[in-house]
Amino acid sequence: EEVDSAWNDLLTAMSQLRLKPSKELLEALIQTAEGMDLTGMDKEVADAFNTALEEAKNVYADSEAEEEEVSLAVTNLQNAINGRRSGKPGQR
Repeated sequence: EEVDSAWNDLLTAMSQLRLKPSKELLEALIQTAEGMDLTGMDKEVADAFNTALEEAKNVYADSEAEEEEVSLAVTNLQNAINGRRSGKPGQR
């Protein structure tokens, strides 16, 4: 019975495991975004950029973030960076 209990505990623990998404790309984008100069940028573009950057930082700090959240943060921040470069707000 002790072995059965241990086996059941192990199966329960294994079923609760999940793969944590890689945040390397998100980290690199955050570092890039933090180094960008928004001086002279249109307010709408700067606001969209800052919002995407803040959201990306929140997802990066969240140890429970799902793959979809990480992917969305990457996409939004990349769009904001592209929008900053073109002078247009990023697509959301």
